[in-house]
Order: sequence, then structure tokens, then C-alpha cells
Amino acid sequence: FGRRPALLYSFLSVSEFNYFFTATYFTFRVDNPSWWLTFAVMFFASLVISTLAARLREQMLLATRREHETLMLYGLMKELTVGETREAMSLALIEAIRNAFNVNDSVQYPDASYGTVSTGPFIQLPIKGMEKTLGSVSIPNTGLLSDQKIMMETFVGQLGSALLRAETAQAAQQSKIVAEKEKVRSVLLSSVSHDLRSPLAAISGAAETLLKSFRDNPLLESIRQEAARVTKIISNLLDTTRIEGGH
Repeated sequence: FGRRPALLYSFLSVSEFNYFFTATYFTFRVDNPSWWLTFAVMFFASLVISTLAARLREQMLLATRREHETLMLYGLMKELTVGETREAMSLALIEAIRNAFNVNDSVQYPDASYGTVSTGPFIQLPIKGMEKTLGSVSIPNTGLLSDQKIMMETFVGQLGSALLRAETAQAAQQSKIVAEKEKVRSVLLSSVSHDLRSPLAAISGAAETLLKSFRDNPLLESIRQEAARVTKIISNLLDTTRIEGGH
């Protein structure tokens, strides 16, 4: 029951020993002065043992609470890993804090809010990203212990890391999509350019053949020049595609 009751019961045990087991019996009078040393040794031995027992009990309770918090942290990390959206991750944090510390909390972002927190004094823990604060978590200030606050900060830090990982993964996925689109565009452009060069070469060859028979024909000359101009444009497009492809 703690150290103060230990002090009280250590004193009572020595008093009862004196009352029942030393002469004269059933009185608190001490006829033999040597008993005072015995009483002192008994009192301090009882006090030390009960104090150690109380300390061991406190350590056991602390270890049990740490184990519970560690399990909660592991469960939160697993939920954050599975969660794909910011809402799912925020709700996972709210549930973890509620189960671990029996308090209602809320998560606020610049554009959204999740959960509810009762009115009154509360503390705010920032959700930190790489270079900026992503949001905050509001928790009622109901006499939380220092190690509990540290554990809550750990929980919130896990949310910030999960949001950062999700943002990084989303950016990587977006970059991959852009790269795939660029690749498809280059392949399509190269394919179309190659498919157009053959008919343009045929048109240019036909125009030059006809010009040998019908000299100074402005229409044939225009066909030949335009075909040559389009062929040059397609050649430039193919060169651009090779440059973008690293060739």
C-alpha cells in the first residue's frame, strides 16, 4: 500500500511484539533496556523489507504499463503501415491514444480535423514532417505523467513518419506515372514518324519523277518542296526523341 503505511505497520508490529511477547506481558512497559536494541533492529528490518516490497510493486506496475504501451505502439505502427489515407492513419492514432491512456483526442490539419476533445485545458503535440509541421494533436491535460507525455509524443511522431512515408510513396508513384507517360509518348512519336517517312519518300520520289517530264510545273514543285519540308520536320522529331531517350 505504499511507504507511509509501511512505516505505520512497522511501528505497530514492534509495539505488538512488545505487548504480547516481552515481560511484563500485555503492557507496553519495557523492563529490560536491552529490548530497545531488539525493537530498533526489528523496526528497521521491517521498514527496509516493506520499503523494498513497495518499490518492487511500483516497478512491477511500471513494467506492466510499459508493456501495455509497447503493445499499443506496435499495434499503432502496424495500423499506420496498413493505412493508405491520412484519415485512416489519424483515426488509428486516435484509437491508440484512447486505448493506451483512456483520453479522447483529436487530430487537426490545416484543411481537416478528426476526432473530438472535451472542453477545458489541453495540450497540443505537433505532427512534424520533413521541413514543416503537418498538423497537431490535441489531448486533454488531465494530470498526465511525464513518461505518459513522452509516450504520446512517440505516438504522434509515428503518425508524422507514416504521413511522410505516404507522401514520399505518392510522389514516387506520380513520378513513375509521368515517366511511363513520357515513354509512351516517345514511342508513339517515334512510331508515327517512322510510319510517315515511307509515304513521304514515295510522294517526293513521284514528284521528282513527274518534274522530269513536266518541267516548270508549279504544282509538282510545290508538292516536292512541302514533302521535303515535312520530311525534315519528322527527322527533327526523331532526333528530339533520341536526345530525350539518351541516345
